[in-house]
Amino acid sequence: MKKLFPVLSLLTICVVMTGLLAFVYGITKEPIEKQLNTKFDKSCQELMQDASHFTLISENIYSATNENDDLIGYIFITITPGYREEIKVMTGILTNGSVSGVSVLESNETPGLGKNCEEPWFENRFITDKKVSEFVVNGNNLKNDKVSVDAITGATISSSAVTSAVNEAIVLFNNLK
Repeated sequence: MKKLFPVLSLLTICVVMTGLLAFVYGITKEPIEKQLNTKFDKSCQELMQDASHFTLISENIYSATNENDDLIGYIFITITPGYREEIKVMTGILTNGSVSGVSVLESNETPGLGKNCEEPWFENRFITDKKVSEFVVNGNNLKNDKVSVDAITGATISSSAVTSAVNEAIVLFNNLK
């Protein structure tokens, strides 16, 4: 019986702690989901300021409509490998093929270098007022509708990763039509 007491004590503690953890999870699950949805909606709104509603049309692709339910464009979420880990990018493309905005949602790049890909001054390099077929990092003598994007000094891999994610969104956009 003495040998059984520590085992039963530990088992009781584990059961109680598991119950408490499940209880706390149940309480916090909804507010956390609400906060994530609010952050997502805010990011979408920043990329497509004229849109009032975003609808999931397929995995990681959202349509953006205005108050009159007119289609304004699409939001794409793409993931590409960066220097350290994957970089998750949200790209807004208007119906005319121009890029309305780019937002790096998640990255774990080197602080002070690749992490700068999350800064608005870098993200804004992708905004265009005409249709783009491809962005090229540090491109020269580009023809047609290709656009050069200056890489972040010391963070070419991170810059190229974000550029690849935006280019992937452009391909997805072209496949929708």
